[in-house]
Amino acid sequence: MRWKTRGLAAALGLAAAMAAAPAAAATRCEPIGAGVERCVSGLRPDAIRAIAQAQKASQWCWAAVVSMLLRAYGVAVAQEQVVRQYWGAAVDMALPVSAIPGLINRTWNDPAGRAVTLTARTVSQPAQGGLTSPDVLQDLDGERPLVLVVPGHAVVLVQLEYERPTGDDSGAQVKRAVVLDPAAQEGSVRALRPGAAIVQLTRVAAAGDGAVALAGRAVLR
Repeated sequence: MRWKTRGLAAALGLAAAMAAAPAAAATRCEPIGAGVERCVSGLRPDAIRAIAQAQKASQWCWAAVVSMLLRAYGVAVAQEQVVRQYWGAAVDMALPVSAIPGLINRTWNDPAGRAVTLTARTVSQPAQGGLTSPDVLQDLDGERPLVLVVPGHAVVLVQLEYERPTGDDSGAQVKRAVVLDPAAQEGSVRALRPGAAIVQLTRVAAAGDGAVALAGRAVLR
């Protein structure tokens, strides 16, 4: 796997440039040649800044990821609360990847009285092909972040940059996946390049929307 760390403005450069054009959805495309366009789907830079955070303990990437995910739905749940939900106490322990959908799939409440019910389920698919599946692109177009697991670590997938035949997602090819990495200070934006190993990709939605997890086996650290 090859990581490239960038500042927020650099990592989201294409998306920021495209954001000036009004759009009802969160996918913006520009032609780059005859019958080919480059697209960016996902959260806007201000929304990404609003949910970013660093993990508070060495093994808590999974807790920070769930906390960031909940922020995206307007519910502020501390990492300690996420850890207690699974382990019963705020212990610095890893989480089995297979436990992610079950942990997310519940009603979450925050101290301000806000609540959201999230749903998740697991479907096995090829790791690389899963990123440009219609369901994943639909989630990003709807500004719904996903939980992405690379070997030994969990991050939040917030944007996908890809090229496709004009208007045809079936031929999409990933150029860059933009993620929030809780291991970096304040949850820095990173760019995940094509060919990176992907263990699991978890689709999440508020109750009433579809949610899927592309499953693998590992332990998060």
